[in-house]
Amino acid sequence: MVELFKSGRTASSLSREFGPSTQTILHWVHRDERDRDGEVIRNSPEYRRLQRELAQVQEERDILAKATAWFAQDGAKTRGRSTSS
Repeated sequence: MVELFKSGRTASSLSREFGPSTQTILHWVHRDERDRDGEVIRNSPEYRRLQRELAQVQEERDILAKATAWFAQDGAKTRGRSTSS
């Protein structure tokens, strides 16, 4: 239906011939355009670079969270020993 619309057919003629409302056909056309724009963005080098950078930042965050937890646990053990002496 979208391809027929893009080939020059009107939404109203397609509605009469196939049954969906004109509004539904136009909705499908707009949704197809948004989907195609999204596909172009996902395939761009900038998008792939940002995905790699995001993965690196998330890994660094996870490492820092583990290190923080380890130091907090180690500090609690050290504080516990010094007060009991």
